Amino acid sequence: MWVPAYLLLLTTALGFAIATTMKPLKLDVSRIAPQKPSLRSRDTNIVPLLNEVGTQFLARVTIDDRVFHVQVDTGSADLWFGCEFFGEDSAACEAVPPSSPCPTGHREIVYGSGRVCLDPRVGSLRMGPLVIPGAAYSIGTSALLMDGSQGILGLAFPSISPYRTRVDPTAFTLPHLHSFSMFLTHQGPGSTLILNGVDTDKIQAGRLVGTTIPLVGAAAHWSIAIDHVVAGDVLLSGAGTAIVDSGSTFLTMPQALFDQFLTMVLLPLGCALDTKHGYYVCPAHTIETLPTLTFALGPDAAPFQLHAWDYTWPLSASTFLVQMQATPRGAFADRWVLGDAFLKIYPTTYHVTDKAVTFYCRDAQCQGGTKPTPLFVRVLGLPVTTHSLWLAGVALCVLVRYTLASSDDAKPFPTTTTTTNI
Repeated sequence: MWVPAYLLLLTTALGFAIATTMKPLKLDVSRIAPQKPSLRSRDTNIVPLLNEVGTQFLARVTIDDRVFHVQVDTGSADLWFGCEFFGEDSAACEAVPPSSPCPTGHREIVYGSGRVCLDPRVGSLRMGPLVIPGAAYSIGTSALLMDGSQGILGLAFPSISPYRTRVDPTAFTLPHLHSFSMFLTHQGPGSTLILNGVDTDKIQAGRLVGTTIPLVGAAAHWSIAIDHVVAGDVLLSGAGTAIVDSGSTFLTMPQALFDQFLTMVLLPLGCALDTKHGYYVCPAHTIETLPTLTFALGPDAAPFQLHAWDYTWPLSASTFLVQMQATPRGAFADRWVLGDAFLKIYPTTYHVTDKAVTFYCRDAQCQGGTKPTPLFVRVLGLPVTTHSLWLAGVALCVLVRYTLASSDDAKPFPTTTTTTNI
């Protein structure tokens, strides 16, 4: 899929948040007709997600009968909406300068890509089958929201929220949610969020088998242990910690490890930094040279692979970008982040009650994604080479982009996002 370079901004930092404290809010949080947790797929438990060009996954939520599309972010723990989408005065919606404190009564979240000042509210929330009459949310003043997103739905644990001192600081963001699953597509429709269950149809059709990995540390981010990471046949990293973050488009790693990957892999291939957007761009013909990455995760060092086509993105017929960056500076600079580049390959269940994640692999073989063969290549009988794959993909995306640009309802291609609270 082709995405204009100027629209692919760093998206690896919306999540890791360090928050300030506030006076406790007394909230009446309940759910109409709560369901018992189920591990079986139910149509009513499935929330369709809008795939914004593979960089953001948006859920439709209603707050006080107003509809919004918000990014589902497992790297943060708050629900907030952009001030500008509430019809507020434009001057009141301007982002507060980094050097200035948030207005009185507001609370701050610091993300890897910036900060947001939150004005706390309470309202009636509906998302799919979930109804919360007295839900806590905020209106945020920030320049963080990317094209298409009107807010953030944080699904990490509330200990990283600025409102963690409220009535029950141990309660999860959404009450009655014992688990949730995300099945993300590379592009187009079909992405889903399943509340208290899994999509059994997709699991059966894909012959998917799950590997469950316990969380490490206190319940905060969705953090799991990394035993080691191998690039090709070279050890890239020893033991560490990774945050599973649906709000980040890219994979990130500690700066020292990224420098090693840069020196060992990218620079010898002639890849160059796009200084405006912060990612590396490489010549198309070098994609076959990029190593397969193997992540050994959890106490059993279960291996999960990503091939070159899993962590790259075509920019043009002659270039691609690498979906890997250094983790932003801050309290979690020593962590890996497994963003959408990983989660599109491995559907995931997040176990709220059991404090674990499950990654699903075809036939229990976690060997990365299938190498794409565009329709143009098959129809024209072209050899399946790097150049034919890239040229066909670029041609198709240009055609789709031209078609969308001709539509009155067309949305702009979004930028990439990073949503982990630091």
